[in-house]
Amino acid sequence: MNTRANAVAPEGADSMSALMHAHDWEATPLGDPATWPQSLRTLVGVMLGSRQPMFLVWGSQRLMLYNDGYAQLLGPRHPDALGRPFAAVWPENVGTIGPVMDRAYAGKAWGDDDITFVMQPGDYLEGAHFAFSGTPVPDGDGRIVGLFCACMKTPDQVLAERHLKFRLELDERLRHLVEPHEVMAVAAEMLGHHLRASRVNYGYVTDTPTGELFTVERDWTDGNAPSLVGQYRVEDFGEPLIRELKAGRTMRLRDALDDELTAGDGIAATYIAIGARSGITVPLLKGGRVAAALLVHQVEPRDWRDDEEVLAQQVAERTWDAVERALAEKALRQSEGRSRDILESIHDAFYAVDPEWRFTYVNRKTEELWGRRREELMGRVFWDEFPDAVGSEPYRAHINAMRSRHPIQLESLSSLDHRWLDISIFPTADGGLSVYFRDITERKRAEAHRELLLNELNHRVKNTLATVQSISSQTLRNADVTGEARAALESRLFSLSRAHDILTQQNWEGAALGEIVARALEPYRGERESRLHSSGPEVRLLPRAALAIAMALQELATNAVKYGALSNEVGTVDIRWSLDHEAQPPLLSLIWEEAGGPSVQPPQRRGFGVRLIERSLVQDLQGRAQIDFAPSGVVCKVDIPLLPQADGFPSYTKVLERLALSA
Repeated sequence: MNTRANAVAPEGADSMSALMHAHDWEATPLGDPATWPQSLRTLVGVMLGSRQPMFLVWGSQRLMLYNDGYAQLLGPRHPDALGRPFAAVWPENVGTIGPVMDRAYAGKAWGDDDITFVMQPGDYLEGAHFAFSGTPVPDGDGRIVGLFCACMKTPDQVLAERHLKFRLELDERLRHLVEPHEVMAVAAEMLGHHLRASRVNYGYVTDTPTGELFTVERDWTDGNAPSLVGQYRVEDFGEPLIRELKAGRTMRLRDALDDELTAGDGIAATYIAIGARSGITVPLLKGGRVAAALLVHQVEPRDWRDDEEVLAQQVAERTWDAVERALAEKALRQSEGRSRDILESIHDAFYAVDPEWRFTYVNRKTEELWGRRREELMGRVFWDEFPDAVGSEPYRAHINAMRSRHPIQLESLSSLDHRWLDISIFPTADGGLSVYFRDITERKRAEAHRELLLNELNHRVKNTLATVQSISSQTLRNADVTGEARAALESRLFSLSRAHDILTQQNWEGAALGEIVARALEPYRGERESRLHSSGPEVRLLPRAALAIAMALQELATNAVKYGALSNEVGTVDIRWSLDHEAQPPLLSLIWEEAGGPSVQPPQRRGFGVRLIERSLVQDLQGRAQIDFAPSGVVCKVDIPLLPQADGFPSYTKVLERLALSA
């Protein structure tokens, strides 16, 4: 064992502390840990004390040091990665991370909440999404000698959020297109870019005397796969795939050279020849037969995820609807008679009015949304039938379109039934208007939910990473502080880290008060186990309250160990809490009570700990805090209103400002 590693890593049970002790650092360019600069030792301590994945790159060779959280991300590369250059550990990702590291070594901090990282070497595209933040580390002369990085794997809900954002953008793009081939081209291009595919085709199936043909009028490629614009015999796809298509089942092809869907004679070779080594095929059925299909291809094997398959299905349905809508509008312009069947089959509601605002057409979907039969509306004046709509935003849009003879598109809350509607108004050659509209109430709710997730993500990732950076920077800027002040700062930092760990485990939805108390007292138990008592009902705290209480308990415990009940062999600490459900909002009462310690003398001045408790609990949480320095022992009473979720996430800026005051 390298006993000199004690200079940077206190020996512990976790695997990385053990590896740091055992590693032969003198065989690396870093040399004897006892000679490491103070900045490196401090950051290693911070890193090993956190459960969030973190790593350091140091020196001109960019040697890697990391904690247990990051070791899990390394997979089979761990433990050999310890002390090796970043480029040797992650050769697949040098092209992605190398340039930003270069900028960091030039003194520029960086952050990115969506970096795709190739996790496993091999033939298949297996990437994961991460949020990264990097802080340059200077030496005493101001030269950048290292980079401190914190990262977090992007959760599934964020991937779902990105898919939702993509679908909303796709709807917006398709809404304004009037030609079917434009719809196909835009949908293919957007999906291809979003999935990082090699090619996307949208085509339709037609019957001919010689068999069914699949026609591709528009496609998109990334330049690595050939265009497939043209006509193809459906039978050439292979019997297994045709069978699945006719059943309406979406298919995922991982590798055409090793899949039962392409097991027929020459079928696999055909797929390879057209650049379709892997892919997703989504059939669209109409009247019991395959009418169209969306094909997503990759020139190399690929493990397609479930969320990617679902997204392809949703895009196929939206594209089909948009194509049908475009066809309907085109047919309406060409022939009113031939468009009737199409207008009845589309998912959009549709009506037409003449220059005198009399209804000339109302389709079935409009009947459903309005709750009125078309026979009651045909030939009648729009505004006579719906007087409540007069003066509304849709009313003004209709008037403007009729006068200007220009198309108008809007989203508006209907005054008729209080639904959100997407309305497209087109002037017609006879002087009237054709109007398409659809119910987008659910989409509006999804957009509101998306905003909530975005705010949540900003707090979870950016503020978390900013905390680590700010604490590290503050520590380095005050390298000449006393040992006691440094210990106080580190103690508060680790208290914040422990509370952060609890919130991270709970997906930042909150934390149990009992667990916050247990984690806060954990460093002080040991032989004092029987002298520390806590009791109270189960209470869930929002992140802001959890962090504030954790920091307050840290200050009280530190004071008890130095001067109070935990400074001798017999003193006790009792922590108890209760919850008043009758109060609005519910009121949490928490008491810290010491007994059996040295006689307490009231302090001559209010110290930092008292100010931290007052600011965290009183100002931030709108609570009350009373600290009584009774001779028998310190008693702290806290009352906190449990505000609703809208109270938000904790302000790390305020926490760090208070920590900075102690350094």
